[in-house]
Amino acid sequence: MLLRTLLMGMIFTTVIGCSDSSDDKSPPVLDVGTAPSAPAAFPPQQQQQQQNGVTNNNRPALIPNNVLVKGNPLELIKGAKLNQQLPKLDKLKQLFMRSKLVKTVNFASSIDLTPIDITSTPQQLNSPQTMDISKLQNLKNYQVLERIVQKKETQDIYEVLITPLSGANGLPKIIMKREVTQKNQNEYEESLKVVGVGINIDKRYPAELVHFSLKEDGSAASFLVFTKTPQRSFLSNIVFTFKEEGVDTSVPFIADAPTNYNYLFGPGVRVTWPNKNKLKLDFCYDYDHTEVVLAFAVKNSKQDWNEKTEVQIAQRYKRKNYPPFSDLNSSCIYVVENYSNTPNGQKVANPASSMTVANLDQKTIIDGDIIIWKNEVAKYYGPKVAELAGKGKTKDEINEVIEKSIRRAITHEIGHFIGLDHKFEEGVETIMSYEKDHTEISEYDIQAVQELYL
Repeated sequence: MLLRTLLMGMIFTTVIGCSDSSDDKSPPVLDVGTAPSAPAAFPPQQQQQQQNGVTNNNRPALIPNNVLVKGNPLELIKGAKLNQQLPKLDKLKQLFMRSKLVKTVNFASSIDLTPIDITSTPQQLNSPQTMDISKLQNLKNYQVLERIVQKKETQDIYEVLITPLSGANGLPKIIMKREVTQKNQNEYEESLKVVGVGINIDKRYPAELVHFSLKEDGSAASFLVFTKTPQRSFLSNIVFTFKEEGVDTSVPFIADAPTNYNYLFGPGVRVTWPNKNKLKLDFCYDYDHTEVVLAFAVKNSKQDWNEKTEVQIAQRYKRKNYPPFSDLNSSCIYVVENYSNTPNGQKVANPASSMTVANLDQKTIIDGDIIIWKNEVAKYYGPKVAELAGKGKTKDEINEVIEKSIRRAITHEIGHFIGLDHKFEEGVETIMSYEKDHTEISEYDIQAVQELYL
């Protein structure tokens, strides 16, 4: 299931493949054990109920209000190598001279959810959202402001704001503290750290920087911050893109491919990775023998796209010192434990979410990651393993069933990573739908990728 949020034009979730590091080994032989897995937006029994338009009389038609998604959002960065060093203020000011907010996504310790009508079909719940592509490049410009708050004999303290140029209501702001200390007559020491975030300048919450990432070519930066409010805590990723001063390389944001192909930013709108032959996607997870089904599914899904389409995705396993999902210079598949992406008791499972960052001025994808939610995986596949074992299936037979199902979900997610959106259309077979019988990359998928990367 693609988890999508829209903010100011765009916030996406997308997916990811894998890649091979010299010091890491490929996964061992399949062994299901207590194998976790992936997707199935709906378990088969419920899928049939959705298709028949009926509701199980043993459960309400609507998920109750105030059901919570629970977990420690810091689980999302477990095992990652973090960078908490910010650039000097002069560098930040230079970057933000021509900046745009392009994405923000929040992971909460708990959140109140709107009731979900579980009698709706997966297509109704997850149909592609209509976008006004004429507005997609009009994302908010930001600036860096500074004011002195305390002046001492040998130290000045400033408040620094990364804030919209105008129309600030509802947009995130980053609050920083800058200290300039005189060490001797000719030497000064500067420190800069994140101290808060807010939507309105008069309503801010304490925050700390978890990870800062600057794209290697200087075209984008992300701030991953941890915030606590009286009600809950958040892990928030805020991403900006930058233009080179005095240079406008914007391209027209129009549908320039056949509109029968659904892409992430609209039917027929080509937004692509710069080089389809050099996509680098890592599997960033220190898995053990119980997770090899998942590792094999990731590897096989990537190979399916490599063999059937023009894209080439390298494969590497990283078991330690990998960057967090917010890092703009690395793309990974992560496995997150102890965090639920859907409410406890909800019958719809969301085993994976994908996140894509695009430079909309240049119509290029600059980063993409996928998160596999282990709790969501267990919601369906735990009982499924028990069911198959109860029917006398052997370990190898269980492995085959589970790996095939996991592979279908990850293949779907890699489709998002490449740039494809959902396609729910009668008579069209595609891995980008939720039809349980569509388990392979189809002719539609192959042609859609070919048109995308012309």
